Amino acid sequence: MKRGLVVVILLLLSAVANAKDKPQADYQDAVLVGFQTVHSGSSCSTSGTVKGQEDSSGNVSGTTNASSNCVDDTVRHYTLKVGDHTYVLKPSLTKGKAAAGMATMGWSLLFTKNSVLSNLLPGTHVQVRTDESGFYVKVGKRESKYAIVGAE
Repeated sequence: MKRGLVVVILLLLSAVANAKDKPQADYQDAVLVGFQTVHSGSSCSTSGTVKGQEDSSGNVSGTTNASSNCVDDTVRHYTLKVGDHTYVLKPSLTKGKAAAGMATMGWSLLFTKNSVLSNLLPGTHVQVRTDESGFYVKVGKRESKYAIVGAE
């Protein structure tokens, strides 16, 4: 029991030491200029049934019934002003969040919930940073990953 407790304490101390060694990200001030919802494709589903019968002579007859349903997929594009540059961004997922999204099949809901910009109005001041894995926007303590759609 004591040995397990010692291992847990060592792991916790190691995690704290590693957290202290992480460099702080350099953020830049930015302003949300606006946003728009754009068409990004369609999602369709089809379901149906097939009924068949064979008579005593070996003749086969059948009927089919099918229905399809399609909905437009949309994504929100956000325009941010960072210094003299203007960026158009769309929500993107980290690898872990993408895996969770595929497992739950909740893509559009996942994007909306994970966007720190989703409930903000134009004129809101935010912080941005970039690194080798993408473009990040921070609001308060929350941070979301975005993909750059356009830049000026």
